[in-house]
Amino acid sequence: MIYDHPNAFEAFPDDQKYRFVPYDPDQEIDFTWEREWRVKTDFLRLNPMETLVIVPTADEAFDLVYQFADMAVDYDDEGNPEHSYHVAKWLAVSLDIFGFGK
Repeated sequence: MIYDHPNAFEAFPDDQKYRFVPYDPDQEIDFTWEREWRVKTDFLRLNPMETLVIVPTADEAFDLVYQFADMAVDYDDEGNPEHSYHVAKWLAVSLDIFGFGK
């Protein structure tokens, strides 16, 4: 989002106007309902199992989940490997499953 004085809107290129949000502190508008969080830091540690990553397509969600997944193996009673499988670290959902395209 781009927050700027309402008079600045016309100066923005047409392809960026959708990002524009009028900001005029003199109008005393309550912007606390907007849920953008910005943290000034060089590094942000996220717990993968408590973080949902939202991506444009199902392919990107699949790639993200499996690219960072751990491999696990099930063993039989004699200690021989039977099955291997992915254990996802990250949770991801794609916007295209909700009808939003790229």
